[in-house]
Amino acid sequence: MKIAEIRQKSTDELKTQVKKIYEEHFNLRFRRVTDVIENPQALRELRRELARIHTVVRQREMEEAIKAPAKPAVPAPTNEPVKASAKAEAKAPVKAPARAPAKAKEKKVVAKAAKKDK
Repeated sequence: MKIAEIRQKSTDELKTQVKKIYEEHFNLRFRRVTDVIENPQALRELRRELARIHTVVRQREMEEAIKAPAKPAVPAPTNEPVKASAKAEAKAPVKAPARAPAKAKEKKVVAKAAKKDK
C-alpha cells in the first residue's frame, strides 16, 4: 500500500488495518517456522507497511496536539498556605535502628578469644 493511499484513510480504518496486518504477520511467521513460505519478502513488506501506517497515525496525533490549546504545566500560584502532602510525609527518611556501641563488640571478641585460650 502506498503512503498516499494510507493518508486517504481515516484513523479508525488505519487502526483496523494494523490489526489485520499483525494477524497476517503472525501467520506468516508461523508458516515460516513450520513450512516454507512462497514469498519470503512478504514479512519485510508487512513490517514496512506497519511502519508507514504508524507514522501517519503519529503525524495526525502530533497535528492534533499542536491545534489543541496547551495545558499549563505548573498550577497558578495562590495566596493559600502550602500544605505538606501525605506522600511527602510518608517518604520521610526512616531512622536506622540503634547499633550496639563498639566497646560491646570488642568485649564479645575478647570473651571469645579468652575461651579459645583455655
